[in-house]
Amino acid sequence: MVSLVKAEFGDCSEIHRMQVESFNSLLLKYQDFETSPAAESLERIRDKMRSSDYYFIVLNDKVKIGAIRII
Repeated sequence: MVSLVKAEFGDCSEIHRMQVESFNSLLLKYQDFETSPAAESLERIRDKMRSSDYYFIVLNDKVKIGAIRII
């Protein structure tokens, strides 16, 4: 079962870590430092969190497998 769980402001570091891990290989391949989510700073995630909502994508009520931003 897959569910969405609203992230709190304190989750910014975890969201950033997940984003870097997920997109780093593409960043290294394409060198798209200005547009890649892997190159986005933690502070930018915090700014986005202030103006929108993030939700963790959770598998079987246990494992966070990703995140989505809702504007």
